[in-house]
Amino acid sequence: MTTLTTPSRWRGPSKWMIAGMVFFVAAVPFCLNWAMRALLNGNALTSLIAVGLSISLCGYVTTGYRLYRRRVTPRATSTSDRTIVEPDSVSRRIMSATFCGLILSGFLFAVLAPQDRVDLELSDGQRLFFSIGALLVAILCVPALIGSAFRDGPRIALGSQGVDFYNGRRWTTFQWDEIQAILDYIPDGKSNTGHPITVISTDDRQFTLDTPDSYTPGGTALFWMLRYYWLTSDARDELTDGRAVTRYLESRFAMI
Repeated sequence: MTTLTTPSRWRGPSKWMIAGMVFFVAAVPFCLNWAMRALLNGNALTSLIAVGLSISLCGYVTTGYRLYRRRVTPRATSTSDRTIVEPDSVSRRIMSATFCGLILSGFLFAVLAPQDRVDLELSDGQRLFFSIGALLVAILCVPALIGSAFRDGPRIALGSQGVDFYNGRRWTTFQWDEIQAILDYIPDGKSNTGHPITVISTDDRQFTLDTPDSYTPGGTALFWMLRYYWLTSDARDELTDGRAVTRYLESRFAMI
C-alpha cells in the first residue's frame, strides 16, 4: 500500500470539537449513575432515559475515537458507469444506535417530565423547557436514523463525466471540466474536523466535505483520489471498470 502525504493545510479538530468530546466522556459516568440510582428508587422509566443518553454519548465518543485512531475501513464498489465510495460501515451502525438512544430518551423525557415523573430535581419552568428541547432533539433524530439505518447513506459517486456527493439528504453534482479547484481547506470558513475537502466550480458553486476521515483512515486517500481523477482525464476510464476501486483500497494515487 502506498503511503500518501497528508494534505498540507489539514490540522487537528477544532477546540470546540475537542471540548465536546471531553464533555461527552465526562457525562457517561453521570448518566450511568443516574440510571442506577433511578432503578434502585423504583423509577424504571427514568432509568431508561438515562440508559438511552448513555448509549448516545458512548456512540458519539466511540465514533470520534475510531476516526481519531484511523480505524475506519474504506468501502468502494464499481458499476458499469461509475465508482461509488461510502463511509465506514461500523461507524454508520454506531451512529444508528446513537440516534436510537437519543430518540428513546427524548420522547420519554418529553412525556414524563411535564408529569413530574422523572427522577430529577427540576422546577416547573425547567421541566417545560427541557421537555420541549428533548422533544425537538428526538424529532430531529428520526430522519437521521431513517437515513442512517434504512436508506442509502452518504456516498460519493465518481464517473467519467463528473463526481456526485450525497450527504444523506441531497446530491451535489460537479462535472470534471467545470471544477476550478479541489482544496484542503475551506475558503473564508473554518473546519470542525480539521480535514475538509472543498470543491469549487467555475461558476463559484462550492461544496465542502468535512468528514473525509469517515471514508478512509485520516481521509487522505479520498482527497488525493478526487484530485487525481479531476486532473488526470486519461485515467477516468478506471472509474467504470473496477480499477479505481483497487487504487482507492490500496491508496495508490499520484499526489497532484
